[in-house]
Amino acid sequence: MKTKVTIADVASKANVSLMTVSRVINGANTVSAHTKQKVMDAMDALGYKPNVAARQLSSGKRGLIGVFCFASTSSFVSQFLYGCIKNTTSLGAYITVEEFNTDCSLKDQLTSFSERVEGMIILPPMSDTESLEDWITHLEVPVALIGTSKDLSRSKPDCLSIHINDVAASEACVSYLIEQGHSAIGMITGDRSQSVSNARVQGYKQALEKNGLTLDEDAIQNGDFTYRSALTAAEKLITQGNKPTAIFASNDDMAAAVIATAAKHELRVPQDLSILGFDDVNTATLVWPQLTTVRQPLHDMAEIALKFVTAGETGGVKTLPFQVIHRDSVGPGPKLNT
Repeated sequence: MKTKVTIADVASKANVSLMTVSRVINGANTVSAHTKQKVMDAMDALGYKPNVAARQLSSGKRGLIGVFCFASTSSFVSQFLYGCIKNTTSLGAYITVEEFNTDCSLKDQLTSFSERVEGMIILPPMSDTESLEDWITHLEVPVALIGTSKDLSRSKPDCLSIHINDVAASEACVSYLIEQGHSAIGMITGDRSQSVSNARVQGYKQALEKNGLTLDEDAIQNGDFTYRSALTAAEKLITQGNKPTAIFASNDDMAAAVIATAAKHELRVPQDLSILGFDDVNTATLVWPQLTTVRQPLHDMAEIALKFVTAGETGGVKTLPFQVIHRDSVGPGPKLNT
C-alpha cells in the first residue's frame, strides 16, 4: 500500500521547516521566491496534494479567527479557548490556534498568521510585548489583545485591549488575607518582564501599606506563571526564617504548586498556611483544598474579543470586573486564632 505523502515529507525533501511549507501552501508572502520554488518542486516530485478544504480554511475562509498564544496547554489558555468555542456558532466564526514558535521572530509569525485569518486574538504574554505596537500597526485584520491595559488604538484603530484591573484585584486579595488575621504574607510573582505581573505586585504592596504592614522584600519570590517555577519559590518562602502564614500566588497553577509544597513540609492548608490564587481556572477546583482565588471573566473576555474582531469596530481599552471567589484554601490567621 502506497504511503501517504505528508507535509513533513515535503519539508524534508526541500530542506526547509514545516512552517515554511505551510506558508507556501497558504500563499503567505513572507517566503522568498527561491524557497517557494524549492517547496513547490518538492511537492511536484513527491506528488503531494494539499487538502483543499484545509487550505481554504487556513487561507482566509470567511469567519476564520486566529488565536495566538504561547502554550495552548496552559490552564489560562484552555479556559479562554473554551470561551471562544462557546461563541463561535452564534457569531458564524471558526477558530484556529497558533502557538508562538521560538525559532521565528514574533513579528514575522504575527504577520504570517494574520494573512490566513480575518481577525486575530493575541493572548499573554505576547499581548504585553514591548514592541507589539510597532508590529501590529501594519496588520490588515482587527486585533484583540487579552490581559493588557495598553491602548494601541491610536496607532491601530481596530485594536481592542481587554483586561481586568490587576492592581485592584491583587490589592483585594491581600486585603482579604489581612482581614482574616494574616500579617506575614508571602507572594509568588509571575514573569517580572510582564506589566501584568508587576501590576499584581503593586497591588500586593498597596494592600500592605494601606493596612500599616511593613514590606519584607524576602516575602516576594519570583515565578514565571508556571507550576514548576512556583515549586522553587514556595520552597524558599516556607523554609525561610520569617515564614509566612499566607501566600498569594499570581495565578492558580502556581497556587497549586504551593499546596503541593505545603504537603511536602506537612503543613495543613488552611490551618497552618493559607493560599490564595488568581484567575479561577479549572485548576482552582481540581486541587484540594479548593482554591480561594480571583476570578478573571475569561469566557466574557473571549466573547467580547470574538465579537470585536468579527464586527470590525473601533478599538480602545475595555476593563472588566473581577471577583474574589471564596473556597477552602484560606483560613484565619494568628490574630484571629488567639
